[in-house]
Amino acid sequence: MDTQLMSQLHVWDKVDDLEVIPGDHIEPAMSRTTREVPCLLKPATRESLIEVVSIARERKIRIYPVSLGKNWGYGAHLPVENDCVIVSLEKWKKIGPCDPESGKIYIKPGVSQIELYNYLEEHHPEFTYNVTGAGSDTRIIGGYENVTDRLKSDYQERVDELDTIFNTLGLILSHELRNPLVSLKTFAQLLGVKDKDAPLPADFVSTIQTEVERLEGVADDLFGLNDMGKQTIESTDIRMIINRIVQDLDHNIVTVKFGKNVNPFQGDAIKLEEGLKDMILHMYESLKEDGSLVILVEGKQTKGTQITVRGGGIEEEKTFPNSKTKSQPEAISLKFFKACQTIKKHRGLVKIRKSKNGYDLQILIREPS
Repeated sequence: MDTQLMSQLHVWDKVDDLEVIPGDHIEPAMSRTTREVPCLLKPATRESLIEVVSIARERKIRIYPVSLGKNWGYGAHLPVENDCVIVSLEKWKKIGPCDPESGKIYIKPGVSQIELYNYLEEHHPEFTYNVTGAGSDTRIIGGYENVTDRLKSDYQERVDELDTIFNTLGLILSHELRNPLVSLKTFAQLLGVKDKDAPLPADFVSTIQTEVERLEGVADDLFGLNDMGKQTIESTDIRMIINRIVQDLDHNIVTVKFGKNVNPFQGDAIKLEEGLKDMILHMYESLKEDGSLVILVEGKQTKGTQITVRGGGIEEEKTFPNSKTKSQPEAISLKFFKACQTIKKHRGLVKIRKSKNGYDLQILIREPS
């Protein structure tokens, strides 16, 4: 074994939340394969793993990551070469969240087959997964190839997500800019042909002022997208947020109903209130004279908090700028887009459903992961 590597075992002592097992205490493989391994490292936190990788990079120490090394039939915990430090992620056992729509679930590398099975039985009995024959205690994420495949998949998902975001923003801007620009273009054309001594009609001047304010509002909303990534997590009470939003609305046409199990949770209260207010006001301002709005707030236990904004008698043209927005609510406006991004950061969903008397806006919110 490389004596220099053995003499450097002390470098791991300064890393917090790290268990260090010398090479001569490492459990042997069940096969006849043997390797000369200086030590086995078991980081318990993300920070300790980052520090391990940083030290290995600085000192040019080769590391070999495993989830536990008991995926029988798929490889053992020993590296493919001598003088590699094994990094076991067996202490990383977080499970969830699980998307109730697609069935996708996030797990850490240390989660075993039996642990995922028990989690699904308790929290999502409607789902199951295909187990391997390697045993109940074996980990699901087995090694380097699985991890890199997942990273590639995550990267592609992120690229696809960004494509969707940019396409949605293009759809929103094309709508929100076109109407005021048409008015301004007409105004410019009239200036070129009108009698210089004739005053401009007052209502036309008012329209131009309104459209200019709309453009300023679009600019403000675009600027506001800059802080979407920042979150301030605190105790969040959806009941108080909804009550504040509706306090200045006409209570003759707006009704709020709170169901059971609507409990405070940890979330970004400020951004949630801003986003929910924009969504509810959009539905409220789209009502016809005889329209009404019912806001239902229900606790969904492990599924989070669901808010249903039921609009009876709304004007479709005001609510939906184009037909795509019925299936893609984030494209309704820049404010709606920002609100939907906030909901997504809370592992939630936003849907629009056709109901008997109008349209329902359904919002599901969970604690951020």
